[in-house]
Amino acid sequence: MVKVFISYSHNDEADRNELEKHLSVLRRQKLIEPWNDRRILAGVNLGNEIDKKLTESDLILLLVSPDFLASEYCYSKEMEKALQMRREEIAWVIPIILEYCDWKNTPLKDLRACPKDGQPISEYPNPNKAFQEVVEDIREVIDKIRAERADACETAPKEVSAKGDLKLQPVFVDDVRSSNLRIKKGFTDYERDSFKKEAFEYIRKFFKNSLDELKKRNPDIEYIFEKEANKFYATVYRSGCEIASCSVINRVGNDSWRGITYSRSKQDNSVSSLLTVQDDGYSLFLAPTLMMANSNEPLSQRGAAELYWNRFIEPLQQ
Repeated sequence: MVKVFISYSHNDEADRNELEKHLSVLRRQKLIEPWNDRRILAGVNLGNEIDKKLTESDLILLLVSPDFLASEYCYSKEMEKALQMRREEIAWVIPIILEYCDWKNTPLKDLRACPKDGQPISEYPNPNKAFQEVVEDIREVIDKIRAERADACETAPKEVSAKGDLKLQPVFVDDVRSSNLRIKKGFTDYERDSFKKEAFEYIRKFFKNSLDELKKRNPDIEYIFEKEANKFYATVYRSGCEIASCSVINRVGNDSWRGITYSRSKQDNSVSSLLTVQDDGYSLFLAPTLMMANSNEPLSQRGAAELYWNRFIEPLQQ
């Protein structure tokens, strides 16, 4: 099996968990043996064990984010050691870009990052698509590593047993295939509605967390946040005076809007913006409509949340 070392900031642990979930098929096929520092047993010296596992690895995955670059341990110890191993042709190194950060001004700039074109996973309308692209790249590298091992076995000197028989080194013989296996598909109403519900929950949490931080940074700010099954309302006050208000609704059933709507009031029939679920034949995403800039431009959950939040906070910034 290919030994895989995952280098990451603990602030990105959720992304590491998601990556390992997408690597589960490779693990079940016994093609990889992934490792991260959460597998270190109590009482074991952290630095020694990490260095040991890193040195033994065949493939090193660097989960790159602002937190990763800011971490002295991730950057100066794990990343620099990984790049040294790559220069010595001991191991492969793959940077995986989680969030926008200044990685192109680091030694990683010379490596082909993934997902495709180094686009951050956080910016994909459907993060599963981004992780699948990462897995496809990893699978190609694993195929390469295994092929190199097979060549080495074929050319290695033959050993002679005690009986004088030749002992041949094992040769890896596995089916090889292309990693370009994506085909277009149709999406059911259930898949679209589930995606929309997940996006709405993300936007709701995004608003609540942003309101908490806004109040924390500004002592004169107060807010009211109310939530129901498929809608939430937010009102911001400065020095006791209402400054901004909005309602965001996940339209379900036979609602004519059939999307996630935004309004500057609590009136359900007052809609100023609309996000609808669209697809490109490969994945689902959100697209803005109704007098909004960049209409039909694909948006991730975060992109959609930022779009609505920017509309909401605009009165406070004027």
